[in-house]
Amino acid sequence: MKLHTKEPWKLQDDGIFVSVVCDDSMEILPAMRSSECKHDFRRIVACVNACSGVPTDELELNEYEQYIIETGTRIGELTAQRNELLTALKGIRDLMGYEWLREEFNEARDVISRVEKNHD
Repeated sequence: MKLHTKEPWKLQDDGIFVSVVCDDSMEILPAMRSSECKHDFRRIVACVNACSGVPTDELELNEYEQYIIETGTRIGELTAQRNELLTALKGIRDLMGYEWLREEFNEARDVISRVEKNHD
């Protein structure tokens, strides 16, 4: 049995016609007038890419609502935990002044910097 075309799918829009293609530019949904279907094609591409890795049979069962809710909750919990740890590390950074801890201080400062960049 052939599986669907591998993600990611992309919207191809030249201003007149719009189509859906995959990475190797193979056309998945044929070109149509942009004004007639651009928004539908955008939604199709977004949904297909968001469901990457989920078997179609499972999607058709409509049982992913709880999974999505649980995943969102877990992401929220992890974000809160990360923020708490970042705050604690910043407190340690601000108290550091001991020369013999300079290496640990530099490492903590680098970690804080990386997390802050990814935080925004």
